[in-house]
Parts: sequence; C-alpha cells; structure tokens
Amino acid sequence: MPDQRCTACGGRGGTEKVEYTYETDQNGNTVAKEHRYYGPCTSCGGSGRIA
Repeated sequence: MPDQRCTACGGRGGTEKVEYTYETDQNGNTVAKEHRYYGPCTSCGGSGRIA
C-alpha cells in the first residue's frame, strides 16, 4: 500500500497549535492568554504523508 496523504493535516505537514496560559498583567491581575502557533503535525511528523 503506497503512502497516503495525512488526514490530520491534509498533507500540509503542519497544523495550528493552541496553548493556554495564565499570566500576570502590570496591575497584578491574573489573565488567561491564548497563544497560537504553527507547528509540525503530530500524526505524520511534518512529512504530510502516512504509511
């Protein structure tokens, strides 16, 4: 069976990741923050293909 396109990332090799943290602002208040970044797909390791 030949390699197939990764269904998790659609063959792009990467996916958008979201990380949530709590940080303290300049007034000492705790604020929830959302950090988004693009990283390698965890299903195919960034190749865009699965065996």
